[in-house]
Amino acid sequence: MIEGVFRRLEHDHFFEKKAGSVLMSDLFLFESPLGILGALADLLVLEKYLRRLLFEKNSVLKNVAE
Repeated sequence: MIEGVFRRLEHDHFFEKKAGSVLMSDLFLFESPLGILGALADLLVLEKYLRRLLFEKNSVLKNVAE
């Protein structure tokens, strides 16, 4: 990430051909600013929220692709 609210944000997609279909995997790494307070927010709120967001986004992509 070049600019934004997170101290660190990396999001990559990986595609693997498997048995006549394609498996997409996400690698999503993030770290909030504000030291220990940011780490606590990551643990208590953001990790669950971002997992759900990626899951929903990937469900939409899957439906469109099929």
